[in-house]
Amino acid sequence: KGVMVVPAFSLGRTQMLVYVVHKLTDAGRIPRFPIFVDSPLATDITDVYKKYTSLYDKQTGLDFTRDGDLPLAFRNLTYTQSVEDSKALNIKEGPFMVISASGMMTAGRVVHHLKNRIFQRENAVFITGYQATGTVGRRILEGAKRIELHGQWIDVNAEILLFNEFSAHADSAQLA
Repeated sequence: KGVMVVPAFSLGRTQMLVYVVHKLTDAGRIPRFPIFVDSPLATDITDVYKKYTSLYDKQTGLDFTRDGDLPLAFRNLTYTQSVEDSKALNIKEGPFMVISASGMMTAGRVVHHLKNRIFQRENAVFITGYQATGTVGRRILEGAKRIELHGQWIDVNAEILLFNEFSAHADSAQLA
């Protein structure tokens, strides 16, 4: 009955997560549950991806073979735009997943979702990218028991899961 909060960058990371979750759902590897992308910028960027489907790579065609099947749109996925729809997610009962910006949890709608969910043990935060020193995301990743969000101290009781597989940052060897 928990809520999965997934902080994600609006460009690239959100679309990759939606693609992978769609693929896993279609394959029956995860159950079909409601998923919300709650980031107006991510939604606008996704609209660009949807507009240029002819530019998708060969693998996308192999992954989504049904006629009219779009990798970034499926029946249990909803893109939210309005502030009202975003706020409604903070009182909605789970289970569901919300993918929201910002990726390092320093600003944006994800901060509201964290504030309303991170103190509950039945919820989880999926960290899918690099967390810079000094960010809320880094503090959570390093095991902080309390974090400050909007001037309020919140206990961290949700399960924190790191998925390095989604990180787009180069390792130190790749920077040389």
